[in-house]
Amino acid sequence: MLRFTSAIERSLLTENWYSALAMSLLLPDICGKIDNPSLSSTKRYVRWYEHWLQPLYTVGGGDVMLSGADCYALRCSLMHEGSGNVEKQPVAERVGKFVFCKPARGLIIHCNSIDDILQLQVDIFANDMCAAVKAWHVSAAQDPIRKAAMTELLPIHDPREGIPGLVSFGD
Repeated sequence: MLRFTSAIERSLLTENWYSALAMSLLLPDICGKIDNPSLSSTKRYVRWYEHWLQPLYTVGGGDVMLSGADCYALRCSLMHEGSGNVEKQPVAERVGKFVFCKPARGLIIHCNSIDDILQLQVDIFANDMCAAVKAWHVSAAQDPIRKAAMTELLPIHDPREGIPGLVSFGD
């Protein structure tokens, strides 16, 4: 999992905002599949998000600014349509449209809502997701079944070091 959070962090450092956002939105899918492989994508995504990230997006009095269902709706809208408009996503609850801002020196513009529009700062959202995944990873690594499932995650190989099952160099 840490290869994915590292990729997000590198994207943030190079201001590759769309890469950081897209990968961030995929992580609950991956973690949720490892936690609950028998559930549907929607259910496992929402369940994982609600446990690991939703507390950061819940303000005083229990008002949830970004629910698991709305985050999943954004994931679907961005991945399948390239859009932040989630009004037609059947799973959407409270948010109809997402607006993302890149960081501006000296300003934090994050988690603001007007009507059904939710504004998020892309670097904060991505860093929050990375922190949640890292916390989840510590927990998952203690479970032999989830730890084994993580070994099945897609690696990207350096061909100079060989490609398992295809090419090997050296001894």
